[in-house]
Amino acid sequence: MKQVNINLLPWRKNQFKRKKIEFILFLSGMLILSLVSILSLNFLFSYQVKRLKLEKDRLIGQLASLSSSVEKTYQLKQHTEQLETTLHQLHINHKKIKKILELVNDIKLIAPSEFIIKNINYSASRLTIVGLPLSKNKFLQLKNKLEDKYHKKIKWNYIFKKKLNIEFVV
Repeated sequence: MKQVNINLLPWRKNQFKRKKIEFILFLSGMLILSLVSILSLNFLFSYQVKRLKLEKDRLIGQLASLSSSVEKTYQLKQHTEQLETTLHQLHINHKKIKKILELVNDIKLIAPSEFIIKNINYSASRLTIVGLPLSKNKFLQLKNKLEDKYHKKIKWNYIFKKKLNIEFVV
């Protein structure tokens, strides 16, 4: 048998060229695909960044608005607390004034007609009534009637023929 001499070099050369062209086409396709992907992602991310910046600016504006609202609410709360304190104090003072008026009316009813109130002074829960003097008997009658009615010891200062001071804790 005889050996046949076949030259495979042109076939291999063609196959190498074809594979080289296929590889270059594959690399070119991949490069184009990568560039398109990168540009698409760049566009998408830049769009997302712009959208997030706008959202951030909107939220900062809302936060500033809320901050001023919170400050106003805090000031209103402090003002409300002050008003409640004042209202409570007015309520207490109203009760004390009612007691004082009640006491003065009781003195008018109980006291003899010649007893004239010259001055009423109220400070630190202490009521001082200054009146024109009474006789000793009438003074003692007035003192006993008021102490019986209020069940308290009333501080009396009787200066005969000058003035009568009555001190009463309200």
